[in-house]
Order: sequence, then structure tokens, then C-alpha cells
Amino acid sequence: MKLIRQYPLEEKDLALFEYEGVWLPLNDQLAFFYKCCTESDEETVVKLTFDQSGELVSHASYPIEGKIVLPWQWRAVSENGAIYLSIAKDDFCICAEDGTCKVVEGAYHEPEYCDSKTYVFGDVAISKKGSRGYRGKSVSTGKTLWERSGKGYLYTEMLPYGDKVIFGTAEDGGKLYCIDPATGESVYEVDTGGTIHYLIEGKYIYCLRLMKNSALLKIDLDSGEVVREVSLPGKAIHCSTIGKMGDLIYTVTFLHYEKDVKDPIVCVIEE
Repeated sequence: MKLIRQYPLEEKDLALFEYEGVWLPLNDQLAFFYKCCTESDEETVVKLTFDQSGELVSHASYPIEGKIVLPWQWRAVSENGAIYLSIAKDDFCICAEDGTCKVVEGAYHEPEYCDSKTYVFGDVAISKKGSRGYRGKSVSTGKTLWERSGKGYLYTEMLPYGDKVIFGTAEDGGKLYCIDPATGESVYEVDTGGTIHYLIEGKYIYCLRLMKNSALLKIDLDSGEVVREVSLPGKAIHCSTIGKMGDLIYTVTFLHYEKDVKDPIVCVIEE
């Protein structure tokens, strides 16, 4: 893998999470949506569009008509010439072709955090135990099958992969975990400095090594082996999301990150 392009983003004293946007394939292009605040505190959804070569081909802004909270649980769908960005369970932000951005309000629901959920895999239900522990119980009997500790806090969903379970943790270190749900034992653990955002494609997962020596990692989900990696400029942090189209992978890093956002850039990596 190699870094082939870098694009600086507008910086208007945004909080870090404002760049924690969403990537959406649109025909033969890839779009990246994030939130921007103008000097007059007006909120705007920014859309960057990249072509198949990774070149930035358009930059559009959608002033938001109505107050919304971003980026909680962003999802994106393209339909009938409009982009629908989900901002909560029943609330949508609609970016239309005419350059408007409207809010369709529903009953707002606070998002359910990953560490408050119970994940069921066959007869095993896995839930958090304390702040950094995990417990597996039999669904049929209610008996505790195993308990274990982990490094960092649960920041991702627990996902099935074959007969294993994949998840990521962050803060105070953080790792990509692959465990056996029947025993709770680790099949492998990959030190990432925090796994929050990732992309799974086939038998591989793409994730970031955060902060010092930031890098994009391509990991074999069967073995946990890092099969490829590329160093990134600046620092990848907790809000660095990942997009992919064809053989190109995209993410956001920060060149001079200290306490505030400093010089955010989109990185384009070729496999």
C-alpha cells in the first residue's frame, strides 16, 4: 500500500468529532460528508466527491435548515437524487441536488452505546462486566460460561466472523480483538492504540493505528496477521473514519494535532 494523495480540509475551529463523517459510494465516485460551522455559527454539511483515481472533483456545502446533532450514528443512502444522512434513529438530514439541506424530525432516541448492549452468538450472550471486562452466558440456561478482562473500553459492535467474534476497544491503549465466543479466549489481539472505525472486506479488515506512528493496517481476519500497512502523515485519532472504493482507501488525519484540531487532511491510499 502507498499514500498517493493528500487534501487539506477547511478548518474553522471545529471540534474533533465534526470530521467524524461518513463515506458513501455514488455511482463511480466516493463522497465524504462532514459538518462545518461558519464564522456566524451557521451549521453546514460539507460534501467532498472523489473520482476513481482518488482525485477530488467537487466540493459542495449544504446549509442546514433546522438544528441537528451530528455525527451520532451517521448512515448514508442515495435515493431519488438526494442524500439521506441519518442523524438519529428517526431523524434524517436530506441533502438535495438543489443545494439545500433539510431536517426531517422524528422521535429522537439517544443512541445505544456499544458497551451497553448484549450480543448473542448461537447459545452464548456476551455483555460487558464492569468498565473493561466481559461475560459470556448461556442463552438456554442463563449459566455464566466465562469471564475475562480486556484493554480499553468497548467502542465497536461485536461482529461474528465464522465461528469467532471481532470487536475493537479504545482509550488507555486499545486493540482489535478476535475471541472464541464459547470460551471467551483470544484467538488473537492486535495493538492499534484504539480501534473505533474500521472497514471489513472479505477476509480482511482495514483499521488505523492511532496517534504515534499512525498507519493504515490491512489485517487478515483468520490469523490476525498485519499483511500490509502504510504510514500516514500526521496523526490518526478517534474520529478518523475510513472509506473505500476499488483499490483506493480514504481516511482523515491531523498534521499538527495537540489540544485542538490542527490541519486536517484527507489521505488517499492505493493498495
